[in-house]
Amino acid sequence: MALLPEAFTLGPVQSAAPVARLTTKPVPTMREAPDRGAPSALAVAATALAAGVAVKRRTAARPADTRAARAATVAMKAGAETGFDLTGKVAIVTGASRGIGAAIAERLAKAGAVVVGTATSDSGAEAISKRFEGDLQGEGMKLDVTDSDNVAEIVKAVTEKYGAPDILVNNAGITKDTLMMRMKEEAWLDVINTNLNSVFRMTKAASKGMTKKRWGRIISISSVVGSMGNVGQSNYAAAKAGMDGWTRAMAREIGSRGITVNSVAPGFIDTDMTADLPAEWKEKLLENVPVKRLGDPGEIADA
Repeated sequence: MALLPEAFTLGPVQSAAPVARLTTKPVPTMREAPDRGAPSALAVAATALAAGVAVKRRTAARPADTRAARAATVAMKAGAETGFDLTGKVAIVTGASRGIGAAIAERLAKAGAVVVGTATSDSGAEAISKRFEGDLQGEGMKLDVTDSDNVAEIVKAVTEKYGAPDILVNNAGITKDTLMMRMKEEAWLDVINTNLNSVFRMTKAASKGMTKKRWGRIISISSVVGSMGNVGQSNYAAAKAGMDGWTRAMAREIGSRGITVNSVAPGFIDTDMTADLPAEWKEKLLENVPVKRLGDPGEIADA
């Protein structure tokens, strides 16, 4: 089954954007939503092969910097159009070095928030910091979301420098795709630990300050794969399905403390991961997409 950027709803909140939103709490004064999770080449290949599409490889049609610039432009434009004000708010966005995470970080910063975006490498953190030069407030920090001690250290550092986080966007994630019969246990555990367990770690650390303030926004970037499933992505699908169940539970658990918990499930999004796909694959997949195009990271940021 293809990953598609079509309107899709898991909960009571309807969305015309190419995402699915899951929530058990009404969205308050601001429209909160972020992203992550473009489908992997293997997953898309499985779909394409099932449809009888010839398998080829080709180089990316657009360089990564062009895609990042486009995503940032869409995010900034969206911020100007919606006009909500996050001045005085502190946000943490994991996996913010590129793609959906980068667009979300830009979106929140443009709305006035101080944004700390995380990356797994020093170079990734530096790239994030460069985006916050000028009027935008924030910086990049290196973070291993699979390390509980490192998570606690980063949240503490953010709190000491900027104040306790008001907004947390759980966007960090990886794929290690292969058929279940060929999947090594390490590949299963790595994806579950990075994509699902990290949400628990980050939320536990960041929600303490939110509880004291009696205000907080927690948004996790899921995927339509969590509800649809996909060949070669049993680990990824399990992690995203778990994230959706976790979202429902947490919304009930901490909603009374003024903290809303939401999940956004992107479909087929134009990121680095999809750039190498052959044109014929994309054309075949887009036949089932009402808008006849890939989703844009900036659109997910504005969801």
